[in-house]
Amino acid sequence: MKPALAYRPGRSPLHRASVAAAVAFLGSLALVAFLYSSPLVLVADGLAIALAGHAAGAGRAVRASLRLALPLLVLMTAVNVLVTHRGETLLLRGWEVPLLGRLDVTLESLVAGAAIGLRVVVVILAFAVYSACVDPDRVLRALRPLARRSALTAAL
Repeated sequence: MKPALAYRPGRSPLHRASVAAAVAFLGSLALVAFLYSSPLVLVADGLAIALAGHAAGAGRAVRASLRLALPLLVLMTAVNVLVTHRGETLLLRGWEVPLLGRLDVTLESLVAGAAIGLRVVVVILAFAVYSACVDPDRVLRALRPLARRSALTAAL
């Protein structure tokens, strides 16, 4: 049985697309995560990537990457809430910690942490769909004219 994130040949348009087209499509969806910080845009982008992955037959890769990425989202949000003390909307009056000071939980730090975590989730999803749908041999073949030694090293 192959790992969930390994390439599997398929007949979807994403599998049949050229390497440049697949990289441009998935790269543009991943780029949205770096350009926008709105949680609504990030959730919509993640849904678009997940739907594209399911439509391409990479549902197993999407599920496996979500199992990895969602705990990271929770962890990044929690760390940001504990470390960042910016914001006006106080949700929870914290306690005094010797090196960190008062640990207050604000709505703004919660949303900022969730946005950071969502960015990571979206990028992980995009790369999971890429690894499941784009043939690595075709990628090396496409890169051969540009970087002969690098393609040889990657092939070895």
